Amino acid sequence: MDWTGDDEEWMGRENEEYRSLTLQHHEFQEKLEQLATKRALTEDQKLEEVRIKKEKLFVKDRLAALRREHAASKRSTPEPA
Repeated sequence: MDWTGDDEEWMGRENEEYRSLTLQHHEFQEKLEQLATKRALTEDQKLEEVRIKKEKLFVKDRLAALRREHAASKRSTPEPA
């Protein structure tokens, strides 16, 4: 089953974890974009960049798992006639 905009909307509205993770993912992306504007990163900034990338990937994986769970529940629930 394909993930649709309606699915995204529903998950954002009905699933608190999904909503929270989506916000975290955007925040991590903004932080990475801020770091990317710097000419050179300090060692601390490099470590921070690696940490953010790992956390962002973890969040992305969890969002994907929630999408799969939602898709599976839609397949197992018969549509009303």
